[in-house]
Amino acid sequence: MPKRFAEVGDPHAAIDDVAHPLQPLLDLYEEHGEGDMPYPPDYPKMPGEPKRVQPSRDTDRKR
Repeated sequence: MPKRFAEVGDPHAAIDDVAHPLQPLLDLYEEHGEGDMPYPPDYPKMPGEPKRVQPSRDTDRKR
């Protein structure tokens, strides 16, 4: 990595050169409210989607 750093330079050197406003993030927070995502997440299965279980843990599989 030191060789690459010497060749390319620091890609993050200008990270503090531009200050971005927080207002868009605060607006998103106001729009969506506080709270965590549901756990476990609720992802409905799509038509034709295979089982979401490891084959070794599938209790319904034919032996």
